[in-house]
Amino acid sequence: MSVTEDVLLAAIESLLSAVLAQAGLAYENARLYGALAERLQEIRNLQQYQESVIRSSSSGIAVIDRDGRFLSANPAFAAIVGRPEAELVGSSFSAVLPDVDLPPGPPDGGESALEARFWNALEEERDLRVSVSAFRGEPDRRVVLVDDVTDRVRAEKAL
Repeated sequence: MSVTEDVLLAAIESLLSAVLAQAGLAYENARLYGALAERLQEIRNLQQYQESVIRSSSSGIAVIDRDGRFLSANPAFAAIVGRPEAELVGSSFSAVLPDVDLPPGPPDGGESALEARFWNALEEERDLRVSVSAFRGEPDRRVVLVDDVTDRVRAEKAL
């Protein structure tokens, strides 16, 4: 074999090594992309599940910012206050529930609650249990849980 053939074979061998290395890298990237796509679908499924639970709850659930403005609210919350969900976002707690003092969120991350009488936008008198807790991972947000306890209060008074 001549020197030229040796150099040519070495160049071909080097080229094949480089191509095989790139092919191996492409295969590994495709495998990782597939795994990432599976995880992303799992996260989407979990997010849809959690949203479904919140939207299906019979308790009113809302998230407010540090200024007491609504960032989100579920259908039960909208029904309790007698307003459409879309109207709630951006509104202040005091404008939506004017007769209810927002309980301060406890500094230890627990929950604070109160009961109050409230006239909703449909002119219905309701007795509410309002509790506030910290929104984990978002210190400037709070979760507001509202339960309509009107029937219970009326039953207690009737007794």
